Order: sequence, then C-alpha cells, then structure tokens
Amino acid sequence: MANIKNSLNKRIILLVLAVALAASSTAPVSAQRYVLIDVPPDKPRGGDGGGTRMQPPVYVPPKIDPPRLTIPTLPPPVRPGPPVFVPTDVTNPMPQLGAAYNIPLLQLPSGVSGLIPMKINEFPKEENNKDKGEWVLVRAEQDTHYSRPSPISVELSVGAVLVSVRRPSQTAFVKTELGKIAITANGDAIIKNSDGVVRVMNIDGMGKSVRVKLEGGPFVGNDTRVVGLKPGFELVAGSRLLKRSDLKPKDGIGRRKASVVLKGYAAVNQFSVDTLMQSCDLVVAINQNVSGVKERRILSDMSKMAAVLNMMDTAPGQGFVREVNYKLAETGRKTQ
Repeated sequence: MANIKNSLNKRIILLVLAVALAASSTAPVSAQRYVLIDVPPDKPRGGDGGGTRMQPPVYVPPKIDPPRLTIPTLPPPVRPGPPVFVPTDVTNPMPQLGAAYNIPLLQLPSGVSGLIPMKINEFPKEENNKDKGEWVLVRAEQDTHYSRPSPISVELSVGAVLVSVRRPSQTAFVKTELGKIAITANGDAIIKNSDGVVRVMNIDGMGKSVRVKLEGGPFVGNDTRVVGLKPGFELVAGSRLLKRSDLKPKDGIGRRKASVVLKGYAAVNQFSVDTLMQSCDLVVAINQNVSGVKERRILSDMSKMAAVLNMMDTAPGQGFVREVNYKLAETGRKTQ
C-alpha cells in the first residue's frame, strides 16, 4: 500500500513539474519563474518529509547599456584665397629670412596685390580731348626736363613730376619712352624717369584712377601691358633688367614687399604715404606753399589717404624700410 502511495505521489509531482515547465515556457518575460530544489528528509516542508519542492528565484534586474553619445563630425572649413593677379613670373628678390633663421615672417600684403590687370582698350584716349586742364596741376623737381604739349599732357624726359587732377578736369597724361600714364580726377601721382627706369607712385587715386600703359622698350608689340595701380603702391619699369637699387632707392620713402614681374623688366612695391609726405621734395615744397587752393586740397587729400591706408592695413607701419643714407628732402622745385 505504501509503495502504491509513493508511486502516486511521484506521478503527481511529475505532472506538476510538466505543467510548471509548460507554463514557464509560455509566460511573459516579466513573470516570476520557479526552480526545483531538493529538500532533505529531516527538514519540514509543510506536512511532507524530504523530497523536491519549488522555490522562486532571486530577481536579477536586466542589464541595460547606457545610451551611446554620438558626436557629429563637421567637415573642415573651406578657406578661399583672395584673388591675386599673377603675371608670367613672380619672384621675390629679397632673401626669406624666416626660412633661414627660423624667424616668423610678417603677414604683409604682396606687392602684386597692388596691380589691377586691365585690357588695352581700357586705357583712356587723349585724342580729341577738349578738357582745358584748369584743375590739372604739375610740379617738377629741379633738373627735370619736361614739356606740356597741351593743358592735360606732360612729356617727361628726365627727372620727376607730381601730377594732380581735380574736378572739373577729368584726365591728365604723362608720356615717357616706356609708355604713358593716365591720372583721372581726384588722383595724385608722382612719375620719375631716370637711367632708363620709370617709376609711377599712386598717392591717393582710388580704384583705377592711375593707369599705366607699358608699350615701349621691352614692352612693344605683344608684350604691351595695361595695369591699374592701387593707392600706396608703385610700379617700376625699366628698359633693362631691374637691379636691387631700382626697387629700393635711397629717397627716404619706406617700402616693403617688392615683387618682380614681367620677366624682370618691372616690379611692384608698396610704399608708406606718411614717409613720402615727409621725404619727397615735391610734396614738401607744396607743404611750404599752402596759400593756393589747389595746394591745400592736394595736401588734404594726401593726409586723408595716409590715414585710410593705415586704418585698412593688416600690418600698419610694419615692414616698411627706408634705405640707409637716404637724402633729405629739399625745397627746390619747378612749376609750369
């Protein structure tokens, strides 16, 4: 009888286990699962002796990974460079001290940035010009050989002239053996011609007020060039290859960033208008004779342009060099 009872108990237990396993397989994840443990016979288990019973497991919360932080990557910024007029060959005749002695170079504008490339037909025409030249002022240094074929034109053989144009006059022309220079209204320029080298300095002419047409010597035929000159820059052109003394004359004017162009027959400099007003004979002479209306207006415009260039300069006053033993400005001048 006891054997039959034990066998019946075992079948009941097996049936309960089967039902429990079936229920656990179909129950949701969040439902509590039971496990079977063996209980020794000497331990009480609610009326029965030792055997097997179900005990709920210890709840272990699921492991949740923290959210991943994704940092978006931005593309590198695009830095477009400023448009620069690049002729056939651009070199710097001065040694690069920064590369040789590990000295950081100043971030100065290049001389070529002072040029404005133009077409030949953009140069003003002098023919049939009816301007009376009432506000075309011409001043010349001593020992300067020049003539004025018309009220608006100057033929410069040797020496230096300052040409100023104010409205209602429109344009003045200066002719040399290497080409012509046109100065339009509200522009002041100094043109020097010496030893086969022509130097054009734009003091305060904005935009394309000072234009240079190189058409003589090495610039004849297909090599003719027309460029505009920005204020504070000078163009040096020679009938021969230029030398260092042509780029850096001992005239007391501070210059920087000389760039040789057009196969070595021309160069561009940036100069300091402040030092020009202190050292140039032509400007000093005007400054000593400010009784005329034209002279006062010229000096006022030069001073304003010097202030504007200093304000707009990325490196104001830096890098300008005066050649040693430069001559002091004199007062001698010629007027015509």
